[in-house]
Amino acid sequence: MNFESIISISLGLIGIITGLIFFLLSIRKKEFTYIIETENLITNDIAQYSGLEFFYNKNKVRNLSFGKVLIMNTGKEPITKKDLTTINPIALKFSENAKILYSSLIFQSSVSNQWKLFTQEGKNELYFQFDYLDYKQGVVIIFVYEADPNSKITIEGDIIGVEKLKKKKLNSFWGWQDLILNSYVFFMIPFTMVGGFFLFGNDIKEKIIQFIIFTISIFVLTILVSYTSKWISKKYYVIGIPKSLYLYFNTPIKELFR
Repeated sequence: MNFESIISISLGLIGIITGLIFFLLSIRKKEFTYIIETENLITNDIAQYSGLEFFYNKNKVRNLSFGKVLIMNTGKEPITKKDLTTINPIALKFSENAKILYSSLIFQSSVSNQWKLFTQEGKNELYFQFDYLDYKQGVVIIFVYEADPNSKITIEGDIIGVEKLKKKKLNSFWGWQDLILNSYVFFMIPFTMVGGFFLFGNDIKEKIIQFIIFTISIFVLTILVSYTSKWISKKYYVIGIPKSLYLYFNTPIKELFR
């Protein structure tokens, strides 16, 4: 294989990979993603065996828990108010015997999102409304409820254009994947390339060919590792949470109620 063929194949591979990356980045869709965390404050066992009585807003309670939820549009297509107009509206749903005592919106990405929270008489559900959610815009909501500590809490409902409401976990290492990747790209790859050039044989033409192949291999491997890592992480964690949303949601639940 001559030198010109190596160059042509190398440029072709780089073009294919670059085109694939831009294609994946250009895909636009709506993604409604949420994270829920709760903390139990009072259990029925404490009330039963201690002889103490607990009240919240003058109402007697036996199981009292705090909770917080982060909601974010992780897709590049905006979710609008029209998308919420279905017979199955989105809501935070609790177990059958639960009782919602309090809820409050503590942060939204933009006041123009116009989030609203409301409940319906006789239903253990907290409903949401908003005007729109752009890419990576979201909200943090806190709530107090009376229910068994092990009761299930989910967000259910239908949004036009959204295949499934995705419940995920908080990635406690905020932004670490991008930090590692950028550090590698801007610092490690150049040193690896220069070092690789001096490791090859003495014939300058052969050296250049081997160097090109080596460089492309490093480039392709970096892209594969990066996107594989992000793909795996996105199945379980919310990736790319804006710092303001992350800091509010990552605040301990009890501090959010102060």
